[in-house]
Amino acid sequence: MSALTAGSAVEVSSGLVHTDSRGSATAERSLASHDIALGMQLPGLPWNTQISADHYWWGARGFGQRVEGNRVSLKFSPVANVEVEGGRSEDKRGPGGFIGLLYRIQLNEPK
Repeated sequence: MSALTAGSAVEVSSGLVHTDSRGSATAERSLASHDIALGMQLPGLPWNTQISADHYWWGARGFGQRVEGNRVSLKFSPVANVEVEGGRSEDKRGPGGFIGLLYRIQLNEPK
């Protein structure tokens, strides 16, 4: 995954996962996927508010159909280590909304 500097006004990120389709039926493997996102801070709003839009796809041959869609979201951090995100996505499965709460714990704090 690549991204511009964290905390910058505009952020661009992309990720690609490729899996080898060979193997036995009992082997577990991840689905191939791709995600391209563009986000930016909204000036004048509190809590480090950001809006982002991305395009994604995931799936594997022989394991259902490939899912491809778009997502738009608004996220903010009301306090340190907490991020709240809500938005809307639409793909082959239909439209839908989402909301999420992320709490970060730093495990390797310097002493």
